[in-house]
Amino acid sequence: MRRRFGVAVALVLGAILVAGCGGGGEAFPTGQWTAANDELGEAGIDYRSDGTWVFSADGAPISTGRYSTDGNTISFETDPTCKLVGAEQGTYTWTDENNELTLKKQTDLCESRVGVLDGVVWVQVK
Repeated sequence: MRRRFGVAVALVLGAILVAGCGGGGEAFPTGQWTAANDELGEAGIDYRSDGTWVFSADGAPISTGRYSTDGNTISFETDPTCKLVGAEQGTYTWTDENNELTLKKQTDLCESRVGVLDGVVWVQVK
């Protein structure tokens, strides 16, 4: 009986540790986001729950690709626009406060993506 109790306690503590060591924080906020951009006018990004994104300017789709998240990190895995300059992938940290999404560049050699994403405040479309 005492051994079972010890095993049960170990399992519960292990589950707590695993839950606490996960990606942490809140889940990445999928959906449509918009931001004013000097070069593109009204820019939009739709982060879909299936791991794809679509970028548009003034309502017209410009590029699409795949992304993944881990905690507060988002990685753009495919981007045909950036692939043309040999920089398909890029990694950013993200924060979502009061329905405002901000990405900060970690590693990204695609200057056009950096210009559109790094430090720009995106507002969620309701």
